Amino acid sequence: PPQLIAVNGQAAPGTGPGVTFGDFFSYPVLNKDGQVAFFASLVGENARGGEHEDYGIFATGHDGDLRLIARFGDTFDVAPGDERVIAALSDHGLLGSHVLNFSDEFNLSFKVRFTDGSEALVTATVLPEPSIVALGAAMLPVLAARRRRRG
Repeated sequence: PPQLIAVNGQAAPGTGPGVTFGDFFSYPVLNKDGQVAFFASLVGENARGGEHEDYGIFATGHDGDLRLIARFGDTFDVAPGDERVIAALSDHGLLGSHVLNFSDEFNLSFKVRFTDGSEALVTATVLPEPSIVALGAAMLPVLAARRRRRG
């Protein structure tokens, strides 16, 4: 039978008290083991802005537990001593074009744009056991390049 993963109004895991899923879920991807990843808007008293301004990427573990992978406004360690703030988790933010890829080896790949204009392709490993790895630490930058300024 169908199994509920997330619904608007539900507390969004990893986001703190008072933050729930908004009314926007998009671009779900599935790997061979049935793990699901998707973009979702976040709302509530501790959300970072209004509807469609705060959002994140979420994924399920093998037991169906839902986890936050990355969130708008989070700090991301690109390299030792190089921390950047996430401005968008796709080309244009929540309502722009999205690319998520969930491999059969539990790797979730996506694009990140930072507030300084640079971008990165990253991979988050979503292991079967949530206690094995902290997902924030599992993110590895693949490519970080300055956006060219168009004049």
